[in-house]
Amino acid sequence: EIMLPLILYMDKTGTDALQRYSLEPVLFTTAAIPREAREKDGSWRHLGFIPPLAKSDQNNDTYDQKQLQLYHDFLAVLLEDLISAQKNPPIVTIERDGIKMELIARLPVMIVMGDQKSQDTLCGRKHANSGGAGRVHRSCMCSYITVDDAAHQCVDVCSQTIKSLVESALTSPDEFIKIANEYSSNSGNTTENKIIENYLRRQQQMNAQILQY
Repeated sequence: EIMLPLILYMDKTGTDALQRYSLEPVLFTTAAIPREAREKDGSWRHLGFIPPLAKSDQNNDTYDQKQLQLYHDFLAVLLEDLISAQKNPPIVTIERDGIKMELIARLPVMIVMGDQKSQDTLCGRKHANSGGAGRVHRSCMCSYITVDDAAHQCVDVCSQTIKSLVESALTSPDEFIKIANEYSSNSGNTTENKIIENYLRRQQQMNAQILQY
């Protein structure tokens, strides 16, 4: 077998002089070749292109989840062949010391590179290109205000807290009804059930907004 780690690169680019129409190419190369070779244009290949989405202001409180999901749907289609190749590794022919041999190629994704906007979109994080992001990195609570303070103590983000927020944000309306029936003092009390359901929905909206940052 031979390990061929893949490097993906994503960055939206304009297709006309006025930058009115854009495409986001998804490029890849392998980390198995020397750095000098990777820095050449010919070492990169196009996995595909993500078309421009409908214009929506993702910098305000009305975060467009549908457009975000559509972006990931496009990306899922582009990655189908790669996933297939990972499940069914191809046979590649390489030459070592003048001897040709056929090896099974393992194709793990080593890193995904891109600018801030593309990385935020990949992670479902709220866009904050103009500054003011709640956190400058997803693994700690350091804000942009303290990022240049060498004496600032970083506080790690608790993975269990993130998991709880995600579970709340993904709770379906049917689950809200079920939870309301469980915690209602009187299962037949429609008013009390509605109060519990409304509380859970407000909590869900708040948790979803927290996850955007």
